[in-house]
Amino acid sequence: MKIRNSAKAILIHENKLLVIKHKDQDGIFYLLPGDGQIPGETLPGTVKRGFAGEFC
Repeated sequence: MKIRNSAKAILIHENKLLVIKHKDQDGIFYLLPGDGQIPGETLPGTVKRGFAGEFC
């Protein structure tokens, strides 16, 4: 198995935590926003891209 870095963000606003809701065959689960790192990409860049992919 190939190892891949990922970068996630914790965003708290007005005592609320931002999470992404997903559903699969096993049920509903929640993840922090972010993404897997592309070779050559900085970790801050990965987080920014992950947010853009989810919310833009």
